[in-house]
Amino acid sequence: MSNLSYMLLGVLLLTPDGLTGALMHMMFHSVMKITAFFAIGSVNRRTGVEYLQDAGGLGHRMPVTMACFTVAALGLIGIPPFAGFVSKWYLLSAAVSAGAPLAYAGAGAVLLSALLTAFYTLGVVRKAFFPGKADGNTAVRTDGYGGSGEGPGLQKDIPRQDREGLRIQTPASGKAAAFRSRFPEEAALTMLLPMA
Repeated sequence: MSNLSYMLLGVLLLTPDGLTGALMHMMFHSVMKITAFFAIGSVNRRTGVEYLQDAGGLGHRMPVTMACFTVAALGLIGIPPFAGFVSKWYLLSAAVSAGAPLAYAGAGAVLLSALLTAFYTLGVVRKAFFPGKADGNTAVRTDGYGGSGEGPGLQKDIPRQDREGLRIQTPASGKAAAFRSRFPEEAALTMLLPMA
């Protein structure tokens, strides 16, 4: 919920930087959050672990998955040079430039939320890569349900009809549209032009 309020903060500031930050955060946050969810879903499928406090040692057993989770966590926190930093920087600079008391309150909420996000995501990363004796060591399933770990050939664990159902069709003959790096700024300026 806090990330929706970041986007609303950027939109309500009615500045190019605010709208740029809001649009960037909408795109970046969706990628970072879904990456974290996919990583945790993969952990659940491979190990049967349902609670993150039981994920001790997974950084060594599932290094690719936990590396993806770590990158997503750093982006969600907003640590440079990850995407979350860029969007939060735009939002914070727009809020400070606005100079209104509520804009400062919004900037403070963004910073406080980043600290709370660091607390809950980096705890998982710490347990995964640096488990203590109390954290235990999570075993990867070998019962045929989750496979035996990471690496090539994992699709054999997914039934054929499911593998075919995972295919994603895109418009324009399956070709993805080229992403323009200035899109958020151009979109923000386009939204503001009718107001000027």
